[in-house]
Amino acid sequence: MRLKEIKFGVAEVLEVTAVTAYFAGMALLLIVWQPGSWGWGFLIHALSLFCLVSALFSFSLSGCRIRRPFSLPEILLFIFFLYEIINAIFSRVPYASRETLPFILNGLILFYVGSALFARRHEGFLLTMFLFITGMVCLMVFTRYGDSWLAPVDPDGLYRGKKMLIAAFMEHPLKGCGNGALPFLATRYLPLGDRRPPRLDPVYGRFLAEQGIIGALILTMVLAGIISSLFTKQGEKNPVKKTRIFCFWFAIILGGMFLFSGFLSLPLSFPMIIYGFLPLSGVAMILRQKRSEPVPWGEKPFQKPGILFSLGILIPVFLILVWEISPFFAARLIRFRQVSDLSKSGFGRRIKAAQILMPCHPEIYLMQAKHLRAQASVDSKDSNLPIELAYLRALRKNPYNERYYLEYAHFLELARDYKGMTSTLKRGEANCPGSVEIKMLLFRGYMNLGLRREALDALNSLRRYYPLDYASHERLARYYAEAGAQGASSEERILAAQTSPAFNQGK
Repeated sequence: MRLKEIKFGVAEVLEVTAVTAYFAGMALLLIVWQPGSWGWGFLIHALSLFCLVSALFSFSLSGCRIRRPFSLPEILLFIFFLYEIINAIFSRVPYASRETLPFILNGLILFYVGSALFARRHEGFLLTMFLFITGMVCLMVFTRYGDSWLAPVDPDGLYRGKKMLIAAFMEHPLKGCGNGALPFLATRYLPLGDRRPPRLDPVYGRFLAEQGIIGALILTMVLAGIISSLFTKQGEKNPVKKTRIFCFWFAIILGGMFLFSGFLSLPLSFPMIIYGFLPLSGVAMILRQKRSEPVPWGEKPFQKPGILFSLGILIPVFLILVWEISPFFAARLIRFRQVSDLSKSGFGRRIKAAQILMPCHPEIYLMQAKHLRAQASVDSKDSNLPIELAYLRALRKNPYNERYYLEYAHFLELARDYKGMTSTLKRGEANCPGSVEIKMLLFRGYMNLGLRREALDALNSLRRYYPLDYASHERLARYYAEAGAQGASSEERILAAQTSPAFNQGK
């Protein structure tokens, strides 16, 4: 009997551990995660999978029957996940969409965990969820917490953000620009590309711009499937079940709070909403159905998990973990401590390994170009073709990042390939029309080719961006003087004086 009690103690600990892992992952997602932080993202994914594994083994140890994940909402969520894969493949910035895929998969997992695990001890889970939400609201109110990657902006910035949403949606209304890709398209849609992306209000507007009409329709189907499962199956009319009825409506209210937060553009944005809404929906769905109450611990005989059961859980989880950790390892492989490390052959092997792990990440190919340039300077080789191919691969993976065009153009300028330099910058100007730096460097390319009129046109196109900052007006003044346009140079020096810090502080 004592051994049996120890076994049931392990099962109970696993159940508590699953809930703890869920709240830990949710806290990390809401507080420290931001786009591009692959390490934190993997930790959140790992906690979600650990929550699933702990829940399933807890059920197996206690001899409870495990529900099959074939309900209508789960089928629709799986269809939504398949669409997200297609959306990531055709995304305008594939690596940004690749980052969000594990979060979508986590949503499907957490819905099942909510219906299979959290519904067994729904009173405790809903109470802790309520306390968690209260703590997050207090954190936002008293510390002015918000998404760290969204800079505070003025009302004009909010207006530009809505214009950005509309422009992105109108360009690709059916499939969108790709989940998670919109913040990376700032220089394409914003008039001043050197500013940070504005707040993209509202959250559902950004979802429509990134997912398109198709994604919005599938998401609507998912919500309709969840609502259908919540309100079409009647619960038992037993007085003992009143607690379950109360918890059902409590879960509905909490889940509705997460959904409504998307209209208010709180930090609970996509994919944050997934971690709150879907587990609560799973809890409410099972509470609404006709199910027996959880059996107290120790009243069912202990059942040791079978080998097939363990392998059937651990092998898929391991494969998912490998898929989720590959971006983090790739980002670690391309890091270097000293500039001299760029020319080492070992660093080149690390770059090739990173390309295998994350072939869609443009930073890997940009780092490959730097590595090849460092090796060429050490070995005194004149062949630039491999370097140019690396730059072109980076541009193909993300053609909307002005930095890639600028670095490639600087390389071509050093190689005295001025035609290639201007051609690259013209392509960058088409994909990043809001970039000030591309237009200024395009002036240098035209001047090197002796095309004075085209060089002046590149500078004159910046007039619609006025006023610029002090440093930009100073550079424009020098460039106009170099091109022989003394009148325009004088105007730029006056604007530079008006925008200088000393002038503004004197007011």
